[in-house]
Amino acid sequence: MPPIKNCKSNETLNPKTNRCIKLNGSIYKKLLKEGILKQEDVQIKEVKPKTCPEGKILNPITKRCIYINSVLYKTLVKKGHIKLNEPIKKIVKNCPQGKILNPKSDRCIEFGGILYKKLIKEGVKFHDKDVKAPINIVKKLTCKNNETFFLMTDTKDIPKDDLFRTDSGYCFSINELISWLDSDTFNNKNPYDNTEEMFYEDKLSQLIKHPQLKSKVERYFKSKKNERDIIIDVLHNHMDILYNIGRVGRICYYNNITSHSTESSPFEYSIEALISLTEIIDKLNSKDKEIINNLVDVVSFNLTLESLIQAANNGNSCIHGVGRSLILMFVYYFLSVEKKYKTVYEPLKTGIYFVKQSNKYFIKSMDNYFVPNPTSHYYKANFGNTIEPLFNKHKNSTIYLTNLKDQGKTSLFNQVCQNDSNVSGDEWKDISEWKKFMTTNKYCYDIFSLIKIITDQLNTVKNSNPFPNYPKNIYTNNIFTERDLLNLKRIINDNGISISPPLKLFLNSNNLWRKTLNDNEYLQWRDSCIKEFEKTLRYCRLNKLKTQGIIDGVWTTNTYPIYTVENLIYSYLNTADQNVYKRLKSYKDEVVAETYYTGFNENKIHVRDMIKAY
Repeated sequence: MPPIKNCKSNETLNPKTNRCIKLNGSIYKKLLKEGILKQEDVQIKEVKPKTCPEGKILNPITKRCIYINSVLYKTLVKKGHIKLNEPIKKIVKNCPQGKILNPKSDRCIEFGGILYKKLIKEGVKFHDKDVKAPINIVKKLTCKNNETFFLMTDTKDIPKDDLFRTDSGYCFSINELISWLDSDTFNNKNPYDNTEEMFYEDKLSQLIKHPQLKSKVERYFKSKKNERDIIIDVLHNHMDILYNIGRVGRICYYNNITSHSTESSPFEYSIEALISLTEIIDKLNSKDKEIINNLVDVVSFNLTLESLIQAANNGNSCIHGVGRSLILMFVYYFLSVEKKYKTVYEPLKTGIYFVKQSNKYFIKSMDNYFVPNPTSHYYKANFGNTIEPLFNKHKNSTIYLTNLKDQGKTSLFNQVCQNDSNVSGDEWKDISEWKKFMTTNKYCYDIFSLIKIITDQLNTVKNSNPFPNYPKNIYTNNIFTERDLLNLKRIINDNGISISPPLKLFLNSNNLWRKTLNDNEYLQWRDSCIKEFEKTLRYCRLNKLKTQGIIDGVWTTNTYPIYTVENLIYSYLNTADQNVYKRLKSYKDEVVAETYYTGFNENKIHVRDMIKAY
């Protein structure tokens, strides 16, 4: 005979299966109906009332304990299943350090947190008056990056005591950072944003909770300070090279600025300047040469001065990008030299100067009409993200200039120019910096005046026929040197100046340039020039018989239409008809428009978000 089971108070024994079944359950009711069980035979045990622990109360429906003030508790109170006058044993909750009990929800909240401050404003009184603000509480911070840079660990899995977050919101494992600091690859640049430093010397107190990391960072800064001091000393001893870096950077950045080509041909002036810089550095002793060649590109921090120059010379890098990097390299190292040695900036040695207007930094070139627009995305990406933090650290630097009257080309021109003023009679101080042009033998011009002079020389007429003269210095009557012509061509191209067809063709035809010209050579050159011009141009004759008694002319494109007066001129030249002559003489003299000589192609310049500087 099987043993008799003891069932729970809400159960009875099923005589068929010898198993306990629920009272009032479906099997129980079926057995009563079949007569197998009789209600009087069922022994109902006395049920002791269930007691709930502190902070809980019995749910009268399920007979289970639920939390007081929980959602279910409040629902049962609303429906009348739980009466509020029933005795409740309320638990006195102890909150962890840095938290306090919210009397409204009976939950622990952050002491001094947003909810705490909101409740204080609402007039809620907290019972725990002795709570103190936590010391060194490490919050789980939000991170811009989802994974750490080195071990690709999910930032959410980093323990609080191993978490380091930069000011800009990037998170790292402290143990990973320590390992990185011990390696040769650490460069103190945020791997997610190389314009941002990982650690700052003036903010090392923020690492006080992490003594090992703080010690490593302090050691790094000490070693870097020693290295930096050596570099600064070398640059101070070779300021000519440092200024040359800035000058070459300006040349490369503005050289043919509308071109995106990586070929060297449009950037001959830049390549020449880079080669010259390399030659100067090569003359240094081996130690100084190594230090200067290894000056760091402050944009990427992955390139050196030597590798930047090589990339440009090999056509592996955009000349304008190299120019940008060299300008920023100059600024970075000059500010360091200036801070240590109180060096005063000399803008004429680089040809660039810096102006702050409305909290924006303008980088201006003495040879260029346009500057990068500091409000544009192009400027921010290429200059602003690097140069603005540098300038903000050195607000009293001599590199900022309000004007160039004492330090720009005006003072230089007044000192060295062989002629006292421009051909127009204007003083140098009244002419914009970028328009001032100096020849190799120290004769000075306004660039627009010089363009007009040379254009008129190429358009010279004799006996109503073209008789071009080789471009000459009007002060010496000597021909311009090839260097003068190259500089003129560069300024025209770099500033987007549109010029007359004959001058454009002449400057782009090196075969027409001469170092010297005697009388016989002059005749040969003139014939060669006319033949070259006639390939793509035509000589357009102009009527000036009324006051000057001549038939003048200018070279223009061969597609330029022959107009009515010009047909009359040809008729007169071919027939010498006096009636045609009288008719031509009755007309007003024809004048060449100023737009024939010069103009601006501003749309091309705006390709790189440039704006007018003057």
